[in-house]
Amino acid sequence: MTSRPSRWPPGARVLLRETIDGATWCARPVTVVHDDGRRVGLRLTAGTQWLAAHGPAGHRAHTWQRPWHLGLVEWTGTDATFLIDSGRSYGLVLFTAPGSTQPVKWYVNFQDPLRRRPWGFDTLDRELDMELLPSAGRPVWKDREKFGELVQRGFVSTVRARALMREARAARQAVTGPEERATLLGWAATACLVPDLWQVLATRPVPEDLRRELRAFHDHGTRQHATRPYTPTDAVRAAAGDTVPA
Repeated sequence: MTSRPSRWPPGARVLLRETIDGATWCARPVTVVHDDGRRVGLRLTAGTQWLAAHGPAGHRAHTWQRPWHLGLVEWTGTDATFLIDSGRSYGLVLFTAPGSTQPVKWYVNFQDPLRRRPWGFDTLDRELDMELLPSAGRPVWKDREKFGELVQRGFVSTVRARALMREARAARQAVTGPEERATLLGWAATACLVPDLWQVLATRPVPEDLRRELRAFHDHGTRQHATRPYTPTDAVRAAAGDTVPA
């Protein structure tokens, strides 16, 4: 069995994967900027291609939607630097202009605590966020209605929802605190090239559903579909006789 590193060295390119019932919901190649075993710093660089869940109609899916397939997308507009503490159900994010440390916004992303894996880290976004613009005095909620949808549909228990709201107090204090901000700004100054998704998939011991994506990419490559990227998953489905969604 492949071991799970107790910490990753700075500069390592790993996967930040989101999972539902063990299946990959999305997979982002990120660069490790800090890992002391307790606190992790990650960079998602503008221009990075990654795999995201799409619904049957070809649109990006929410975590309560079934079924889904993985589609190729690109992170654009900003660099995102993450600060995630072990055991916490949220991560702090600093969005900056590409190659800059000038803050565009500060952010709290509520998610399952990070789990170390041989390929990087696993988690799952819980659709709930806080956002703080540089000109604003305090953070504001984002997507509370989507979080409510998860609770209403039973994908997040009421007990878990209450626990997340309790953690929100600590998250609000952290995203406005000078210590965490200084840490994120320091990490944002670390230069990180755009990682190659397919190289990361090829060099890390990824789970089977991502190995299928890699095999399909090698067999078929990618091309533009009429309304969205034609993805490796589409190639697999088409070979099996399924209709590729428009």
